[in-house]
Formats: sequence, C-alpha cells, structure tokens
Amino acid sequence: MESINLAELSGYQEDAETLSKFQRPYLAPSLLSMGIALLGFLLFISEMEATHYYLGQTPGFLQELWFHVEGLLKPTGASPLLRACLPGILFFGGVIAGFLTMFAMSRATPISCVSGQRMEKYWNATPDRPGDREIVYVDRSSRTYFRRVFASTSGTR
Repeated sequence: MESINLAELSGYQEDAETLSKFQRPYLAPSLLSMGIALLGFLLFISEMEATHYYLGQTPGFLQELWFHVEGLLKPTGASPLLRACLPGILFFGGVIAGFLTMFAMSRATPISCVSGQRMEKYWNATPDRPGDREIVYVDRSSRTYFRRVFASTSGTR
C-alpha cells in the first residue's frame, strides 16, 4: 500500500458518515471477542479462588461462580483437563478473535456514501502522533476522505 501526505488532500472534506458505516459491521464481533476474553479472565480468577476454598469456609462470589460453572460442565462429560483449561481457552480465543476482527477491518475497502465508489487506501505518511499506523481512505470523485488508526506504539508523547 502506498503512503499519502494529508497535505495532498487540501480541499477534501472528512466523511464521518462513511467512517461510521465502515466501522458498524465490526462492532459486534469486537465487543463479542472482548466479552469472551473478559469471561475467560473472570473464570481464571474464580478458578484460582476456588482452589483455595476449604470445607467449612463460606464461599465468596468468585468461588461460587466457579462451582456453578463446574456444576454445569460435569453432566456434559467434559474431562477435568478441559474444565481446567476452559478459562484459558476462552481468554485466548477472545483475544485471537479480536485480532482477527482488526485484521479483517484493516484489509477491507469501504464504499463511499457520497459517490457509491470504492475508496482508495493509503498509509498516512504524517500521522498526528508519532508511532501511529493510520490508514487514509480517499474518494477522489467526491473529494472526501476519512482516517482510521489501526496500530499505535507506546512511548512518551
């Protein structure tokens, strides 16, 4: 993909409607993958808490959560190894699904709401913040564009 300097787009207008339309199909998979990862993390913490549970002790919320999940899984015939690995599977599955959603979004090419034409994709040669990897989508026929940051490196700003 080629690079473009935003100064080359003087006279062009930002197209917020096309940006919104472009991002909309990726919202549900992003939220779902984040929810699955958070559920896996919560189950991991609750499993760790449940391993420190002693008979006669009053179980807390996290311990009760893990006991409930195990109670649901035992009748299905799931092996103890699978039950122990479930939190990790959910967490890493959610993280991988999130990265796959971001990857698919970075490869997609939007269609302009103004002209109905496919937009051109460029890397932004001059992002606002150093370390950002930003894609600029340009529709030359309607003289509109929008930008989307896909990756950012940490550092002092």
